[in-house]
Amino acid sequence: MGNLTEEQLLEKSIILEKDQRIAQLENELANTKNRALTVFEENQTLKASDAINEKRAMLEYELKIAEQFSRSGAFPKMSPEQCYTLMKAGEEMGLAPIVALNMLYVVNGKIGPYGDKMLGYILSKGYKVKYENETEDQVTVTIYKEVNSYDDPNYNPNATLNGEPIILASYTETAKANEQVLQNSKALKFARGNKLRFHAIRKIASFHLPHLFMGCGDSFSQDYPEWAEGEKTKLTDQNGNTLIPVSNDEILEMINQAKTIQELDGIKKDHKKIITKDINLVSKLGERKKELEL
Repeated sequence: MGNLTEEQLLEKSIILEKDQRIAQLENELANTKNRALTVFEENQTLKASDAINEKRAMLEYELKIAEQFSRSGAFPKMSPEQCYTLMKAGEEMGLAPIVALNMLYVVNGKIGPYGDKMLGYILSKGYKVKYENETEDQVTVTIYKEVNSYDDPNYNPNATLNGEPIILASYTETAKANEQVLQNSKALKFARGNKLRFHAIRKIASFHLPHLFMGCGDSFSQDYPEWAEGEKTKLTDQNGNTLIPVSNDEILEMINQAKTIQELDGIKKDHKKIITKDINLVSKLGERKKELEL
């Protein structure tokens, strides 16, 4: 071919560079086509799956309902996502959406039932409750189910033993005011009997009936973050005594038991830092204030 001139070498270099760029573009185009084909096939599979389409439609439907609950004014402090999460947790427990939103709340990232709603849910499963040896400092709670409970498969309205109903299951726990978890509990100061009763019920729910609350967290796990935070920033009173931060659960009970707006304002002032970080406490505070105003 002989020696090429400088101009011919430059022209040849440009042609070679163009060929390489064309080859690169063709390769990228082929990859894009392959990805598009994969996505198309996946979409076709999804469209062909009735089960997946049904789940997608149900998700959209449930999120729409959650959004309506959130914006209707009934649960104004909850986002649609929070409503949806509580509704799904309640669904796992066999609860209707409205019941779940009234019964469940989120504290420290864990779902749990309100104290009285926890007992109501247990009773709805055919159990009964009795309170014994009740004093200012303790109470013994027994939750039991008789053979003739309405949801017992061996239902027999005449089943007795020595004239007494036959007990199918019975669980007993005692709550004492001097228990470590109850120390410095503000609720014990203004609703002592309620606090002790609910504490004993929480014990039974956690230790004997956890299968009823599979959609919820451990009834006592919510106490740990407050304890851990208190360990990092321990407070002491003027006498040097260590003060343990009040739990969200206890603040909730205070709000529920408040008899006047002034008392409610006092709770808000004393526990402002905790309340403002828990949307459920903020919501409950607003609801209770409206009730007292009426």
